[in-house]
Amino acid sequence: MKETNPTIPTRENGDCIQQWEKDLRRTKNTLATVSALKNRADKICTNAVIWEGKLKTYWENVNETEKQTRDIEIELGIFLERLCTVCDNMECVKEVLEILFCMIAKFYVYTDQLKLKLTELKREIDCLNEPELNAKNSKIVACIEELCTNLDKAIASQRELIKKVIQVLTCACELYEMLCGKEEEATVPPKKSSSKKKKEELEEQERFDFVCSLKIIITRLEGLFNGTGSISDTGGSSNRACGASIHPKPIMPLRNDPYYAETKEEYAAAQKETEGIKSQKDKIEIECNKFLSIKTSLEDAIKASTEAKACK
Repeated sequence: MKETNPTIPTRENGDCIQQWEKDLRRTKNTLATVSALKNRADKICTNAVIWEGKLKTYWENVNETEKQTRDIEIELGIFLERLCTVCDNMECVKEVLEILFCMIAKFYVYTDQLKLKLTELKREIDCLNEPELNAKNSKIVACIEELCTNLDKAIASQRELIKKVIQVLTCACELYEMLCGKEEEATVPPKKSSSKKKKEELEEQERFDFVCSLKIIITRLEGLFNGTGSISDTGGSSNRACGASIHPKPIMPLRNDPYYAETKEEYAAAQKETEGIKSQKDKIEIECNKFLSIKTSLEDAIKASTEAKACK
């Protein structure tokens, strides 16, 4: 703003009051212009501060969200690592139980064979029809009888044992599949419908149901948070019904999403712009105060001179 200095009155310049009145008119016009600029600068500064505040909120929210997603990613990685250790141990448990089952099954076969041999031996001894070879007179026959009795008890007990082992092995396999199982795909069976819905049937057959274990779910979640996975398209078709809701699908990790970088850049630019606007506003305000002071001084001088002239 170009400064307008009032003319310093002297006796050669004529009447001081007339000159001051001219200077006062020029000062008032300049002050009106500067005041208008000041009001405009105030509005611009207010809008800039409001916009900067909004961008600050957006940036703080997205930055805090990014930090939380990194924390979740780390926690998922730790959980998945521990889950893999559990899966390795479960794999060993399965192998041990399978070996134990096979050993018991073989023992079951061997005891049956032994029982068959002992029964055959007893029958052959009975066929000899020798009084000396009865259980009361022969220790050998008595031992065979006792062995058969104990063998029957062992066979009875191993039946219960093998049932328990099968139950434990079944639980271990089911638990392993729930925790560590691999992904299985199964096509959805087609639904019965009229010929008009043939196209819908074909589309239905192309869908898949997945049997997911905890390991698969955690792996997928970790993939979504670290960017190696993908978020399925929900409602991205151009045939979306009018009024249907659209859900944002951020790019993960969030620091790679354009919104993250754009918000950060816009907030930094808004801070710089607001700082410049405030600086310009301060300059205009100083200029406005200066002309206001000049106006007040001229008015006081004119008033004092007019009163002094009236007293003469």
